[in-house]
Amino acid sequence: MSTDLEEVVTVELDCGHWSAPYSREITLRQLGDLLLILDGMAEETAIAQEGAA
Repeated sequence: MSTDLEEVVTVELDCGHWSAPYSREITLRQLGDLLLILDGMAEETAIAQEGAA
């Protein structure tokens, strides 16, 4: 099965303290890049928390 990385999807972020959800249309390629960035940020946070303990 092949995936079209230029397919457009809607991403919606919603946090409890926001007045409204934040949504944007992005390509699957952009979504993949965003998820890699978030994964890196999570890893950096975990390392920093271990160092502070």
